[in-house]
Amino acid sequence: MSEKPPSPASLNAEDLTDFREEIAASEDAPLEEQLDLLKHVTAELQTVLQKD
Repeated sequence: MSEKPPSPASLNAEDLTDFREEIAASEDAPLEEQLDLLKHVTAELQTVLQKD
């Protein structure tokens, strides 16, 4: 039987990588670099949400 991915409410700090410092550091970076970082963060979050 396939289990549902965890709901965001059931996630904790151990499940998620903290990207706050990377995002803050990229504040003055070119927009393309900021976009690449946000795409990476989005992909990581999707991976966590879809984890078995």
